Amino acid sequence: MALKKEEIFQEKPSKEETIYTSAVDLMNAVDCLERFEREVDALRDAAERFERLGDYKEAKQFRADCLERADEAEEKGCRDTYERALRKKEEAVTKSGYVDAIEEFRRLRAYEPYQSKAKQEIRECKEKIRHLETLAIYKRRGLAFLILVLVAAALSQTPLYPVAKGVVHRYRGEYRAALNCYSEGANIPGVGKLQRDCYYKLAEQAENKGQDKKAMKLYRMAWNRLDAAEKTAALEKKLLQQAEDGDKVSFGGRNWIVLEQRNDKVLLLAASAPQFKKFDKNGGADWEDSTLKQWLDTSFLGETYSGQERDMVLPLEEAASDSVEKAFVLAEKEYRKYKDLIPEIENRWWLRDAAIQRNHVKCIVGDEVLAIPSDTKKTGVRPAMWITTAEGTRER
Repeated sequence: MALKKEEIFQEKPSKEETIYTSAVDLMNAVDCLERFEREVDALRDAAERFERLGDYKEAKQFRADCLERADEAEEKGCRDTYERALRKKEEAVTKSGYVDAIEEFRRLRAYEPYQSKAKQEIRECKEKIRHLETLAIYKRRGLAFLILVLVAAALSQTPLYPVAKGVVHRYRGEYRAALNCYSEGANIPGVGKLQRDCYYKLAEQAENKGQDKKAMKLYRMAWNRLDAAEKTAALEKKLLQQAEDGDKVSFGGRNWIVLEQRNDKVLLLAASAPQFKKFDKNGGADWEDSTLKQWLDTSFLGETYSGQERDMVLPLEEAASDSVEKAFVLAEKEYRKYKDLIPEIENRWWLRDAAIQRNHVKCIVGDEVLAIPSDTKKTGVRPAMWITTAEGTRER
């Protein structure tokens, strides 16, 4: 379509006219804006454009009008917003109500006459919200406690009553009282787990107080709850590091005597001989083939100690065979080396040396070395072990 001649030669609007037109449009459009902040910003933007035009058309008059209208809009908008925010704050009874009030007050933070007042009101609203949240927490706890009480009352005439009481005590953090209650219902399925949970909590409290020995014993009673086994082993290792030759220590739930600290390992000997075993059921006198060695390597370590504790037990470096020997009984030369550190016990206990007599093995009676038949009953086993106190695992 061809253009008319007058359209071809029509002059483009000047730069001043373009700015003037945009400023007028902006000034006239503010009536469509809902938030007073945008109205104020638009009017001041228009005033700034008119100011750039100087004496062009009605620019000076329009600039003055825009600034006056902006001041009026700001004053009225701030006042109305502040009053509306106050009403929302006074009427608020829930967290969302105070959040709405905070949003209104935040609109005023950019305007100097209301800055300090808005900040103060926002702080008060947040304090109200924290108060409501605290009340909600206590309500939930109270409801949970009420439910526990009702359950306990309902079970008061059943065998589950002591367990229900224990649950209430545990909820309150009264772990000793809870354990006393659980002990009355120890045969009920699931009570064992509840007991171990309490032992774990008590262990944490003792550890936080620096009571390492007490914490270690309690963690061991918690056994397989959470990381109780790892914490037990860590505390055992810590206490072994602090021990000196001749000290009595605890490891794996047993009492031991420290015979020697060597670099990052410690030699332990059982403080007593609570179990009686034949050296060899078949009457042999060879330590490597004895049923006592087999029992120490299997049942003794496997049934008594956690996996973390078994990892701390080092192989015997002087082992005569290729088998991995960890728990053992002392040889005569070891007994004589550490004799001054070894307390006497009432019953006799095995050494691992064969005697001159056929099928006889050496043992300790009082503080003397004697020889008795290897299948003699009522002879105690006093295990010994090398334990690593280093971090991580040790190679043989």
